[in-house]
Amino acid sequence: MLPNRWGRNLIKVKLKNSSNNAIYINNEPSIYDYLINTSDYLRTGFLIVLDKNSYEFLSKEKDIPILMDVSNFEKEAIRFSKTKSYDKNIEILINLGSSLGGARPKANVKDEFTNLWIAKVPSHNDDYDVEKFECLLLELARSVNLTVPSFKLTKYSKYGSTLFSKRFDRNKEKRIHYISSLTLLNAQDGESSNYSYLDLVILIKEYSSDPNLDLLELYKRMIFNIITSNTDDHLRNHGFIISEDFKIRLSPLFDLNPVKNSYTHALNIFNDMKEINLDNLINYSKYFNLSKDEGKKIIEEINMTIKDSLNTLFKIYSFNRFEKEYIHSSLKYIEN
Repeated sequence: MLPNRWGRNLIKVKLKNSSNNAIYINNEPSIYDYLINTSDYLRTGFLIVLDKNSYEFLSKEKDIPILMDVSNFEKEAIRFSKTKSYDKNIEILINLGSSLGGARPKANVKDEFTNLWIAKVPSHNDDYDVEKFECLLLELARSVNLTVPSFKLTKYSKYGSTLFSKRFDRNKEKRIHYISSLTLLNAQDGESSNYSYLDLVILIKEYSSDPNLDLLELYKRMIFNIITSNTDDHLRNHGFIISEDFKIRLSPLFDLNPVKNSYTHALNIFNDMKEINLDNLINYSKYFNLSKDEGKKIIEEINMTIKDSLNTLFKIYSFNRFEKEYIHSSLKYIEN
């Protein structure tokens, strides 16, 4: 519903450099000001804000570029991330990106069929091609039959690749309701370390219209995140989609990146697990309605599939020696 880091930074700069009646609390714009300065057409979640007289969106749709037209956005995003200063061209960032969360620059774009996509562009601070690495993890996730959105990778500049990811909370012009695990658990940003994957298990058992399928998916995601060092698996990066007939399902997997030399996950694997190893993960499979044999087989298959897929994907996406070494050093296979 509300943006966080990237979107909020844009809105802050806009409010500081325009005549408005924004309310500030401890030098921070109010929730209301963030709400009305976020595009209703593009925002996620249930809530839209309408004018009480005209019933039009209070924050109206702006021009959204076609899918491959984000080179100007990338240039302005890099300028903004360097300077954090106001510029007349900042409107392109605000119109297309203020509804989106996360720390990295991104924009909403459309394809020729009016489907909405998110374009994640590089930052001048990147030590490696971040979006290329995310694309690799999405490919690996798809190879182990995890549910991921449609995606594609391209490159506009020396700073790195741009990743396009199709929004799973839209069907062309139609909104599909989405709610994060953070909201469902009534938690706050920064509190993910107080929760574990078992809290997501509880949410699935309570709300999912197909709990066994979603529990299987969650168990596989947990194993995948451990192996690939996708440790930024906080509660905002887990959520549910709600269909028109109010069937609730685990949303597709998103926002993936291998974090080298990282051994602590934002979300606890299990609160009382002292060590992440094969035996412990097999023993905990019972909470996901899986037998020990099923849990062991899943872990073995994910290990093997990732190993078998890597070299082919390295060739497809032209990984250089440094990039290959980074990925290999990030992988933590779960084995005896």
